[in-house]
Amino acid sequence: MVHSRIDSMNELPLLYQEVTLDKFTEDYGDVCDYVLIGHSHCQTLIKYWTGKPIINPGSIGCSRDGGHVSFAVMEFSDDGTVDISFKSIKYNIDKTIMGFFNENVPDKDNILKLFYNLG
Repeated sequence: MVHSRIDSMNELPLLYQEVTLDKFTEDYGDVCDYVLIGHSHCQTLIKYWTGKPIINPGSIGCSRDGGHVSFAVMEFSDDGTVDISFKSIKYNIDKTIMGFFNENVPDKDNILKLFYNLG
């Protein structure tokens, strides 16, 4: 699973900036069947090409769509098939923002600015 880059979750450039999907998935060799990524917080499934399927499950906590958490559920069957479904659940955005102020959330100023246009 990859977020953005090896040594930082906040800084640019991104880990795989301007490389092909083939190059991106080559780095994982035979150690996995699926590559999970993050950073954009946008639910994505890329599977109709020659490499490994790439999944971005979404975001649990820093939503870009104003009050919905998004995630993926992967169900593995005994026959080897995998069912991937994307889910979204509405949450109380005001309560979440207040939680950033009430708790000692690391990097809260950047998170509030980036995801909630505060600050």
